[in-house]
Amino acid sequence: MDRPVVAVEHMEDNPTRWLVEEYVEAAREAAAAGLRLVVTGVRDPSLQAILDRRGVEWEWRHSWELYDVPGTIVLDMWASRDLEVWEAQQARAFVVGGIMGDYPPRGRGRLLSWMFDWASTRRLGGAQLSIHTSVWALAMIRRGVPVNRLPLCPEGASFEADLGFYRVEVTLPFAYPCGEDGSPRIPPRIRNLLARGVVWDEEVWSF
Repeated sequence: MDRPVVAVEHMEDNPTRWLVEEYVEAAREAAAAGLRLVVTGVRDPSLQAILDRRGVEWEWRHSWELYDVPGTIVLDMWASRDLEVWEAQQARAFVVGGIMGDYPPRGRGRLLSWMFDWASTRRLGGAQLSIHTSVWALAMIRRGVPVNRLPLCPEGASFEADLGFYRVEVTLPFAYPCGEDGSPRIPPRIRNLLARGVVWDEEVWSF
């Protein structure tokens, strides 16, 4: 049987190093859960080459061109219903918006869901999640953890980073998985990028 697909629809006009790392971490989360992840709607040859180098599968067609069929679930934080365990276990495809979220959210996930005629829309609770955390949450639900029992730290995760000559505090508007000590589990490469100020870096192709 083919593995269920997680399609991450690329929705940023100017992809950054942070976005690429989100795709890489999402692919790792998916692989660990037995899911196949593909970034859809990738038209930029430079981004295609970067994803190839990082081992992330991509597709130039959009997610709604590939997966707009019954049995697909579009994950949209504005949906009216939470994703149920049985739905997550039976679905054959899931769609996540490849969006670096704004605060407050602008509702771009809703625009994505409007592109589908046959798929269902569900949310992963009411919290704003990063791309890779959305894939982690989906994997947890497929393992039998209900949305309301996901071990998430509250939105507004903060961490300190030591850059040698000074320390910085980084605050993010997303909910992240909680570690046993109650601190948000943010992947090390993403933590390092954020600590160096990549959030404000406009040189998007200096990879």
